[in-house]
Amino acid sequence: MAMLTPDAQSKFRPRRRHKKSRNGCMECKRRRIKCDEMKPSCSRCILTRQECIYRPTSPPPQAAANVEPSLFLPPPSPRSAVSPSPSPSYEIPRLSPAPFVKPTQHFDFDTTDAGLYHHYLQHTCRSLTDNQQDHHALQICIPTLALRSKTVYHSILAVSAACMCCDMIYKDPPPDISTVSNTLMAGYHHYNLASERLRELISRPSPANAEPLLAAPPLLVPFATASQQINHWISSRSEGHPSQKLLATTPRDVIILSRGISATIRALASHPSSSSLPTSPQTFLSEELDNMDMDAAGLDTYNDSPLNPSPPTTTTTPLPPSHNHPMYHIIKSTSEAAFAKLQDRLDSAFIFSSPTSQSENTTLNPSALAACASALDYISTLRSAVFPPSHLAPGETTIPLPPTMTHTPHLPTIPPWLAAFTCRPSTPSPTAHMTRPFLSLFVHAPQAYLDLTLPLLDKRLEGPMHNTTPGGVHDELGVVEALALDIYAHWSVLMFLVAEESWFIGKLPQITLAGMLNRFGEDFVAKIWGVASASANASSGTGVTAGQGQECGEWWPSSMLRIQREIGRYR
Repeated sequence: MAMLTPDAQSKFRPRRRHKKSRNGCMECKRRRIKCDEMKPSCSRCILTRQECIYRPTSPPPQAAANVEPSLFLPPPSPRSAVSPSPSPSYEIPRLSPAPFVKPTQHFDFDTTDAGLYHHYLQHTCRSLTDNQQDHHALQICIPTLALRSKTVYHSILAVSAACMCCDMIYKDPPPDISTVSNTLMAGYHHYNLASERLRELISRPSPANAEPLLAAPPLLVPFATASQQINHWISSRSEGHPSQKLLATTPRDVIILSRGISATIRALASHPSSSSLPTSPQTFLSEELDNMDMDAAGLDTYNDSPLNPSPPTTTTTPLPPSHNHPMYHIIKSTSEAAFAKLQDRLDSAFIFSSPTSQSENTTLNPSALAACASALDYISTLRSAVFPPSHLAPGETTIPLPPTMTHTPHLPTIPPWLAAFTCRPSTPSPTAHMTRPFLSLFVHAPQAYLDLTLPLLDKRLEGPMHNTTPGGVHDELGVVEALALDIYAHWSVLMFLVAEESWFIGKLPQITLAGMLNRFGEDFVAKIWGVASASANASSGTGVTAGQGQECGEWWPSSMLRIQREIGRYR
């Protein structure tokens, strides 16, 4: 028998054995390909955007009695994050720690970068907005842009982590607190990275940087909004006293991001063909980003749109989910009279602060009152556009809107889908989604009003006041401060309806309003305005009373919060 030469022997080397994939996902088994068995989704399913499902495994019989049964969760449906299962309302009237509830449900979400990205593709991008004309940008364009922009990529992971947290805290029985906290911290990690990269892009202005500057902040806005209610949930269920840093979450970051988007759009619109952005909007956004709370360890509004503009609304277009909110018809029928009373209180304050007034009260700053008047005028316009008044002329179906609500800037230097994603006007109407128009208050309200209101919202996190001096709350709140909170409270009631459209808003308006009443008292408007009206009448001799209408019933935001809580008991 002839012997094989060494070269011939090398051609007949034994075949290398490989480990078979016996526990692969169902999709890989169906396609008869090797699965890398990554959890919760294998690499092939992530790349092909397939639903990755593994067969549930059972623990050994001898250990089954000592092991808590694992919960096999299929990918959540697009509406799961905004349709919480029936359970008692988790918001607490006072921002004091609730009794610790032992969790009975464990969630095993993957918070690695791949896991968060997969959760965004499978769930977050589909549930971030209910408006179907916005889905193309969220599901296709934004993930594609994230493959070449780390800024957008980290923004996607941040909002995905917030979505995971909301998926958990809306469940009954409650999840493990540490699981929610760890997931939120992962979101803050990516939120900080995205914010740092935004600052870098601002420091190097160029047309190429315009895309991530416009695409990333609208994803960070839902995270900054959702993190407020997630932090409240964690703090209210923690043993002992809640962490003040966990509770100290106000709309500051949402305001900074929203106004930064607006500044960038104005810069691009004013210099559409320039090789760099103007200095002033860059400086504004850079300085505002420096003021954002980036201490993750201590812890949009903007929807998207497809390549083509939205078609005109027709009678066959289904109404948005906000119209199905149990409070919709109640707010619609009572808000007009409530806003009229609020306008009366503001008008009386102007009379009280007029030069002809003989009062020695110097707390009424005319410029602060003017800022409050501008904010109220904008909110009133939003409300009237969503709930048209009954006194419209025959044939008139809408009220006149300012250019800020209807103007579309021309930005030829950015892709059309991105221009529609961030630059389309926030036009309110009786048949449109409400999230974007209502959140536009943070962009169009005077900065002086926001500077007056935000410190008051910070105080609501400190718990109820303990005043022993005569006058009670009058020692801390003046007429202007009370007006600022009064306006914000009325806006918060309108935001109740947005919870049906946007899971990242959720129960935050109720939590904010409850904290306000807990800090300043449920009758702070009636008490302060009663004193102010008496002084105003004595000094000016007019028949206008600052508390006009208050004696006839309960303060509207307080009554709406009470009704909302009662409804929540049966949902």
